[in-house]
Amino acid sequence: MGISIAVICCVAGYSRSGTGYFFDNKRVMKKFYIGPKSHKRDKISRRVVKSEDIIIDAKAFNMSTSARSGKPGDLLFFEDSSALRSLPVLPSLKKVFHLRAHFKFAKYMFVDLRPKKPINLPSWTKSVDFMVKGIGEKLEVILYFDYPDGRKMRHVHRIKQSNRWFRVSINLVKGRALKLGAERPIRLSKIRFMKEDLASPADYSIYTADFHANNFLKTESNSLITAHRVYSAFEKRDPAIWHFSVDNERLPDTVWSLNDHLGASLLWESNKRYMRLSIDPSQHKQGNIFIRFPSRAYPLDRGHQITLWVKGAGRGEELSIIFQEGKYRYFELQIAELNFTGWKKLTAKIPSQRINYFIDRRIDWHYIYVLGIKLSGMRANQPVDLGIDQLEAVVDPAILGDIKDL
Repeated sequence: MGISIAVICCVAGYSRSGTGYFFDNKRVMKKFYIGPKSHKRDKISRRVVKSEDIIIDAKAFNMSTSARSGKPGDLLFFEDSSALRSLPVLPSLKKVFHLRAHFKFAKYMFVDLRPKKPINLPSWTKSVDFMVKGIGEKLEVILYFDYPDGRKMRHVHRIKQSNRWFRVSINLVKGRALKLGAERPIRLSKIRFMKEDLASPADYSIYTADFHANNFLKTESNSLITAHRVYSAFEKRDPAIWHFSVDNERLPDTVWSLNDHLGASLLWESNKRYMRLSIDPSQHKQGNIFIRFPSRAYPLDRGHQITLWVKGAGRGEELSIIFQEGKYRYFELQIAELNFTGWKKLTAKIPSQRINYFIDRRIDWHYIYVLGIKLSGMRANQPVDLGIDQLEAVVDPAILGDIKDL
């Protein structure tokens, strides 16, 4: 009598199998399945973690320098698109600004940036992050804030190493009895860049980038974490830069449209639109439907989860996310079978114990890339009618410590 043995490999709610298809001419090497408890409505589904970009524009500031500076023409602050190509820049940075100055004398050299209009932080802000890269000598970055109760505070950060990006993190409440949501918001009033005294006059070259507001306090363990990154909110025509196909056959742009949320279905206070995907049976032919994102445009940090809202039609399609890991290998993470109708938020953790992350050792950054979405398991003679909204990366709240919901 023959004996057959079935071995099922499961680690922390994941199982794995091989795959046999190509995505962008590369074979997807492995596939992970998430257990049924992954989409329970936990803290992450209630949007405990929140982060927002504060728009910094070079023309939004007045500039001034110390009395020992050079001529006004020696002082420039501008968006430097060439820096994105020539500097070692993080893939998550989309804009880089360059501050350049020349000083006649070598002591007490600083440049001040003052907003022409108040830069108000959201009422829920507890901390801010500011990306800075200094070239050459040691640098001090000083940020000045006006508080709702009339206090004026400054936060000093000394950057001893040059030629690398630093995340300047500042806690704005620090346990003080500051009522969030007070009548006046916390305002950024000035940014000062100061060089230490040198033996001879120097040229000044500093790069700046993202400025974020967060609703949680920064600690030593989470100081490098970007808690929340929106990939697509569908307020603009995000899908216009995506590629839709069935296996290797491109689908027409008419398969997707941007629809308005109606009434109580509004999912997020700043979000009014979502993407609707409508594919006729004669178009999908029960093949794999791929949605390809721009190459290397969506980095996902280690410790983050991938989330998106999906409007199902109860037809049982399988939805997966495709990633690129270190050494340019691809893997698939199946996150749901769409047996539900209406909107549901899908949250998927990455099985980090089996993933080879890209590593940027300059800032100890571990990341993979989100490449696209795969739909499979379509039934014959049934169309695909799917809603997708708020594709995001959100850090696991356990990494941030005890924070309250908003």
